[in-house]
Amino acid sequence: MTIKEFSLLCSCTTQTLRYYDSINLLKPARVDPFSGYRYYDSEQALDYVKIKNLQEAMFSIEEIKELLECDDDEIAKAFDVKIAEQEARLEKIIQIQMSYRNDYMKMQEIIKKTQDKINESVGNYDAAKEYGISHEHYRAIVEKMNAQYKQAMSEQRNENFRFVGLNSNSMESEAENPMREGNHAVVFEESGWENTSEILEKLPMLDGKYILYFELNDEKWTYNDFCIVVISIMQDRTRDRNMNIECIRRRSKDGKNHFWLLKK
Repeated sequence: MTIKEFSLLCSCTTQTLRYYDSINLLKPARVDPFSGYRYYDSEQALDYVKIKNLQEAMFSIEEIKELLECDDDEIAKAFDVKIAEQEARLEKIIQIQMSYRNDYMKMQEIIKKTQDKINESVGNYDAAKEYGISHEHYRAIVEKMNAQYKQAMSEQRNENFRFVGLNSNSMESEAENPMREGNHAVVFEESGWENTSEILEKLPMLDGKYILYFELNDEKWTYNDFCIVVISIMQDRTRDRNMNIECIRRRSKDGKNHFWLLKK
């Protein structure tokens, strides 16, 4: 029978049959060497039924080619294996769904607590004296920080959240110590300073990847917004430069303030 007649028998399109032919899945019984017309035997409809159902069961083309040579018992066993695979996959998806809900709620709680902790520092010290900036500038930094926390809470991308600084390249860490790593060069360092403004006014214009590493006394350690303010000030100074800054703070062991400018 012609390809048109065979397609009617199988309730499919001729385009489907041509595709199966092109991938050597269901080739016609005969092709006229002069006209190129495809002709099929009626028994090939059984192969079409196998192909259609195996495809719907998400078997791959290569798997289907192998199963076309198998008897019904072997095909039934293949279906059992596929069902078991899909059940395991479904169970995994359900577990991920539950994990996502729990992680999402936990991350929202972390973000909220972090925001509250940082806001506790607001007004507890003189930002003009500490950083050498106006009260209005300090409030603008805090408001921008709060806006970014609010955005993080509303977006479903919190699984990648580590720290909302003032851009994606800003980060605060209280655990890492870059001084232990060998891939950082010390550009500038100073110890025994009283206010952070003394350090900021001495820093050169930065261009590239840097780490601002602070070891702070007990008083400054309570400034939970410390790295946010420092990074914001540095970014305002270097808006037209290709700058990537990380701010890392640790509690000082000797009660004095220390600073290192590290180039990555």
